[in-house]
Amino acid sequence: MTGNIIFQLHCHLPFVRHPEHEYFLEEDWLFEAVADCYLPLLDVLEHLKADNVPASITMGITPPLATMLTDELLQTRTARYLALRQELAEKDAQQRGPHDPFRRASDFSVERTRWLRRWYDDLGRDLCRAFKRHWDDGRIELITCNATHGMFPLLNDERAIRAQLWHAVRTHERIFDREPKGIWLAECAVWPGIASLLAEFDLRFTFVETHALLMADPPAAAGCYAPIYGDRGVAFFARDPGCARQVWSADEGYPGDPAYREFYRDLGWDLPYEMVKPYIQATGDRKNTGLKYHRVTGKVDLGHKQPYDPEVAHGRAREHGWHFARRRVLAAREVNRLIGQEPCVVAPFDAELFGHWWFEGPVFLEHALRALATLEGAPRPVTPPQYLRANPTQQVAEPAVSSWGEGGYFKVWCQGANDWLWRPVLQAKDHFAQHMDGSAALADGWPGRVARQAARELLLAQSSDWPFILATNTQTGYGTKRPITHLARFWRLMDLWKKRGQGLTPEELHDLEQMEARDNIFEDVNTGVFA
Repeated sequence: MTGNIIFQLHCHLPFVRHPEHEYFLEEDWLFEAVADCYLPLLDVLEHLKADNVPASITMGITPPLATMLTDELLQTRTARYLALRQELAEKDAQQRGPHDPFRRASDFSVERTRWLRRWYDDLGRDLCRAFKRHWDDGRIELITCNATHGMFPLLNDERAIRAQLWHAVRTHERIFDREPKGIWLAECAVWPGIASLLAEFDLRFTFVETHALLMADPPAAAGCYAPIYGDRGVAFFARDPGCARQVWSADEGYPGDPAYREFYRDLGWDLPYEMVKPYIQATGDRKNTGLKYHRVTGKVDLGHKQPYDPEVAHGRAREHGWHFARRRVLAAREVNRLIGQEPCVVAPFDAELFGHWWFEGPVFLEHALRALATLEGAPRPVTPPQYLRANPTQQVAEPAVSSWGEGGYFKVWCQGANDWLWRPVLQAKDHFAQHMDGSAALADGWPGRVARQAARELLLAQSSDWPFILATNTQTGYGTKRPITHLARFWRLMDLWKKRGQGLTPEELHDLEQMEARDNIFEDVNTGVFA
């Protein structure tokens, strides 16, 4: 054996739940992720279990995502989405003759949409419970994340960070029946003092960008190929840039292969309007349906993409999985020679890369894990707790202030397109800490309800998803509306809080009930941890 490899998949979506609308476009983010990423990844785990492949994966499931995956309304809507996708695939197949160049892609989609629908129902529509079974069996390690994916350094307040951590750990424990041992810090954002805060909640490890260790104090002697211990023994694992380039990059990496399915070409835009009308937005505007029949082809515009052949693409994914493993063998040997010890190679990715953005990603991952488990000299897949138990002695250092993303130092989340957002978020945070009684959530009657809902709205406003959306110029209307809405609700609730000892008007009670029905995250919210 030549060292170890840690696969870390970060599963996250912002909390999007709109019971006030029968259909809501942004809820598709969850439905698409379930169909194209989470169900296929669970299938990979089942295959590895059936063949007794000793392959470990670490998966971070954030509190917003875990809450949505276990929400009965969203489970029902996910099932409806899967049924509609199947229906459209079957209708499309009926119009394609045997010599249609898209016939293979169409037949594959029919079979796959039927399987997805069955698989979701077979799992009882509860994907968290399905992932927990694999955790209990030792195939995966489930970890948490900041409560609403808040950007800790930009919150600039240990009280706010403790509140995010408390709700993260409590939500994870409630949904998965076990406390997490580790955490994925949103955007890999670290700064001096974070280790001590994590240790307060018994979070023993996390992940960082490469330069967090290369520029640590003192610099990590093994570079990014061994973790460091920060304050109170919290371990920091750094990303291996070689793995990142090979898998992430659409130009240098595997996802750009011409045989793979093209993400940006969708039947929602290609089929005749009357045929696709029942499957697009209620407004009549087209949208993606999840049915994609073209392949990457090469550097050509969307109009020149060629038909997708699923058999060829899946064969290529298997080849790439084994190629990745063989490259890890060579790289591990070279690193071993350079640093004089077996490396710990860390390969962290957004889980949605596997299946959603890169459709064949789960097939690649399965065969990479199979290859790593069998190739001589390959680094063996482990989880961070497994690695630390086997290698308890590590260098002590302070990781450098850093994040992942463009620039590596929070640039994406605080710049010209979104810097306006931080002042009102921080003002709300300070106001809540100053004016809300620590035991307010325990108050009887409507005052306790107001206090709990104000805490929820405050946490939701702190999500790093909204400034990210604003910075990347995607869905900017929704990205602007969401934090403003949460802040408006927060201040409305703080006004109601001032009326305790009096009574609420029917209109005020209706407002409170609506907010509780829409933003029902953090069932056991605690106002005491904000003070």
